[in-house]
Amino acid sequence: MTKQEFLSGLETALSGEVSQQVFLENMRYYQGYIEDELQKGRSEAEVLEELGSPRLIARTIIDAAEAEEEAETGRFGFSGGFGRETQTGGQYGPESGSRGGYGDEPGVPGGLRGFRMGTSGCLILALILMVALFFGIHFVIASVFRLVYAFPGLVILGILFYIFSSRRNGRR
Repeated sequence: MTKQEFLSGLETALSGEVSQQVFLENMRYYQGYIEDELQKGRSEAEVLEELGSPRLIARTIIDAAEAEEEAETGRFGFSGGFGRETQTGGQYGPESGSRGGYGDEPGVPGGLRGFRMGTSGCLILALILMVALFFGIHFVIASVFRLVYAFPGLVILGILFYIFSSRRNGRR
């Protein structure tokens, strides 16, 4: 497979499946990545073998775009897309820079850009925290009452300790 065949296969697989922005961003990324690797002295066959199937890559991009769309509609989801800073002119844009989501290091796909939570996710999280706080406070209060009930003399000792320690601190 050649670079053109790879890009053509990716283009065919992505066409109509993702937004124009996601399409262009990813086409620029892969075109730039291949060109960068070729400039480093790697062979075209080696780079394309490393990347793998353009259809599989397209499926991953489509899934990521769908997850981002779900996140924007208020459901839990991951956001991002393949991309990195590129300065390549060419078929998918003149001297354009794209900032993508996957690939913290230029030319290295992988990594995770971020996690966004919609309104319903925030409400669920708040509810979980409130329930946890309620049960935590309930547990502490119940433990104190059990301790007092089991050892009533401890209350008297605690009161006496408080009185003596406050008098001793007051004299200093």
